[in-house]
Amino acid sequence: MVAISQAATMTGGRAVVESLRAGRFAAAHSIPAYEEFKEWAWVAESLTEGIRWAVRNAAMAVRRLQDAQRYIEATYAPEAIANAWERTIRSG
Repeated sequence: MVAISQAATMTGGRAVVESLRAGRFAAAHSIPAYEEFKEWAWVAESLTEGIRWAVRNAAMAVRRLQDAQRYIEATYAPEAIANAWERTIRSG
């Protein structure tokens, strides 16, 4: 479990991506950069409530984490990013 404070917001969504990729359920403050991950991480104002939720719902948190890792691999892996850039360059 990783709690991501508002101080980490300067990294965009990177803090959540790195946490989930590393196999750590993330609880993060609700900011636009993290909204993409709210299906898999706790994204809300109360980090404390997110930690409580993950402890009380451990099996569901693990399933969300596994789903997040598949999404991140498909979307944020270096090869996926390179392919996205190639498509952008070729369409431009």
